[in-house]
Amino acid sequence: MTNVIDMGIRGALWDHMMPNLRGQTELCQQLMTFTEIFDTSRDADFWIKLVVEEVTEFQEEFLLEGITPNLLKEFCDVLYVMQALLLLEDYEGLVAFNTTAQEKLDAVLQECAAVADIAYGLWTTEQVLEGFRRVHDSNMSKLDNDGNVLRREDGKVLKGPNYEPPEMEGIFSCQTLLSALTTRML
Repeated sequence: MTNVIDMGIRGALWDHMMPNLRGQTELCQQLMTFTEIFDTSRDADFWIKLVVEEVTEFQEEFLLEGITPNLLKEFCDVLYVMQALLLLEDYEGLVAFNTTAQEKLDAVLQECAAVADIAYGLWTTEQVLEGFRRVHDSNMSKLDNDGNVLRREDGKVLKGPNYEPPEMEGIFSCQTLLSALTTRML
């Protein structure tokens, strides 16, 4: 595997996940809003665990349910936590001097590459951007009635009583998939 430090960690990971999304400042702004309002962890290991958790959910959805609108939601969840990991100010320094972090990063990158390989054939950049927006809006609905954040023991934000799941049906349909596959085959 290529040493991602030599390529620039943020660029290499983001390019690997979805190269057409690089430079999308809206995505970064949405994530920064979430991390500020929800006062999220600055611990890279925490975010690596969340990436692994989201990748596992994507893989399970793909294996158990196949290609569904929820699969796009799961992919956008992977992008969301991966981008949050990359927004950590100290992450490049941490990884540059920490062999364990580098090994974890390499393993996460390999898992994310497999997810991205599936995604590349299913959705357009516009569909992924819209899915990301909807996941962000859904994540912002996780506050409780008093505007407080509910957390798991490990710090992960939980769904509050006002939570609204993202609606992916309008973005992704069987017709969209057939059109995309037909276009790629021609």
